[in-house]
Amino acid sequence: MFQVIRERKDHATEYNELTRHATDERTERMQRAKALGGIAYKSYEVDTGHVDGHELHTILTSGVIVIANISKKVIVTMLIARPSQITRYGVYDSNIIAQTHKHIAQGLNY
Repeated sequence: MFQVIRERKDHATEYNELTRHATDERTERMQRAKALGGIAYKSYEVDTGHVDGHELHTILTSGVIVIANISKKVIVTMLIARPSQITRYGVYDSNIIAQTHKHIAQGLNY
């Protein structure tokens, strides 16, 4: 399940804590995503059907998506997005989409 509920003004990048999932199981991906940098472009509240409730997905200008749990205010993971992962939010910014194509060519999002 993936349902965008609404756009939000707050950003997942404002959360400082990471889940154990992010620190233990996604270490390499998190490091690669952080290295790409970027600033918050838009954020969305998303229902993924997770038992812990809705998530806050923040799209960065680098083509990275920061995913956080809203109720716990912790970052769950960071994705180096493919183009379709950006456009499913209704975001079609050509610079961000170009970044995602670059990441594919570099093999960053496997």
